[in-house]
Amino acid sequence: MPNELEIGAQRQGRLVDFDKSTPEVTVTLQRSEEGIRVSIPWSDYSSPYARWFVNPRTWSEDSGPALPTPKRLLFEDSHGSLQLVGCWSRGYHTTIFGPGSGTVWARYALLDVKQDVDFLTANGLRSEVTGLRSWLGIRSVGGETEYQSVAPYQILRTTAQSASPVEVLDGARLNLIPYWTEAKTEDSVTITDRVLCETRAVDAEDWASLEKTHLALRDLLVLSQWRREVARVVSVLRTDDAFHHRADDTTHDQWRAVVTGQSVEDPEPVSFRRHLISFKEIGLEGLRKWLSLRDEFARALDPIISTCNLRNVSPMTMLAQTGPGIEALGYLLMLRDGATKREAADASLEARLRRVLKDIWRVIPFDGDNWVAGTVRVYNGLKHANRAAPEMIDLLNRWQETVLAVRAWVAIELGTPGQELTERLKNDDQAAPWEAR
Repeated sequence: MPNELEIGAQRQGRLVDFDKSTPEVTVTLQRSEEGIRVSIPWSDYSSPYARWFVNPRTWSEDSGPALPTPKRLLFEDSHGSLQLVGCWSRGYHTTIFGPGSGTVWARYALLDVKQDVDFLTANGLRSEVTGLRSWLGIRSVGGETEYQSVAPYQILRTTAQSASPVEVLDGARLNLIPYWTEAKTEDSVTITDRVLCETRAVDAEDWASLEKTHLALRDLLVLSQWRREVARVVSVLRTDDAFHHRADDTTHDQWRAVVTGQSVEDPEPVSFRRHLISFKEIGLEGLRKWLSLRDEFARALDPIISTCNLRNVSPMTMLAQTGPGIEALGYLLMLRDGATKREAADASLEARLRRVLKDIWRVIPFDGDNWVAGTVRVYNGLKHANRAAPEMIDLLNRWQETVLAVRAWVAIELGTPGQELTERLKNDDQAAPWEAR
């Protein structure tokens, strides 16, 4: 059995907390839809493992103090080793006399790491973003079919050669690395075209910092097509974990495969994507501008983008989520225009919406004045109990128009030509209003 950690896996092995004074213990490692967890037993409250979960002084003043759960742990069994990163304790059961067990959860598991290398921070991180390769138009796999009049009547020739990497940000802050994979079964060969997002740093940084630009690319794809996309970390590296090849006395990067604790399902594959924003039109310049815009307007964009992931919630929740985002967008645009913070803060909701409308009125497929007036009325009715409660159909339409307005604004900011954008917005799924039946 290879050293893997699929959902449903359960393995027994040895736990190492990198403290030589801690006694050896046999634990159970599991991965489920809930995450990656380790069940740790103890015989009495004097055990250091018990003190990760309970304060022994609750039962005896002579006992030692509670201990913090290590942020890193090493698991080893006959199949290999895994370093568990981002650990915390949650949940335990015990008796008054001391025997018990507790559960430690981990955010990530790094395969085949045996050494005491601090992977709480890293010098490099790679992830895959669903939908990114097709949006970029990068291909590493090609092929052609040759038809003949005699057997064999068809010949399929497939080529797979990784395309050249694309540097998005200088200093290896973001590179896009095309590659391909091959999977064989008894009856099939599957070749998959892929792209890695890679971020590197000279000094080790926390994972969230390295992953930030990857998530920004995911968010751009979400806004472009209003479809849920996923960014999944696949590997990390540290410079002090490099592989030394003795034969030629060279040192090479060693990317460690990552299993993520939080299980996120990939969106359904599609044969056609309808984008508002085309990479061919905005190019690398537009992509770099997006990464800057994503930071500058985070307070406005975060609430809008997050509604794409909401499922089985009411129209009230949808508009309540996007309302602060569109308010923030108007506020930030006023500041960019030169208004003082006091002037922008004192501006009414209507004034802020009209500031957004100023940039998008030529391309949006709905009446801008009606959007402003309707959103002010419905959003205020939602926030204030002394006002008439808005109808569900109005909540849905104001939410949809607001999202489409923000998507149009982003497309304009990144350089999408106006005529093309107008046509795309007319045909967008969010352009058709909701109707009560």
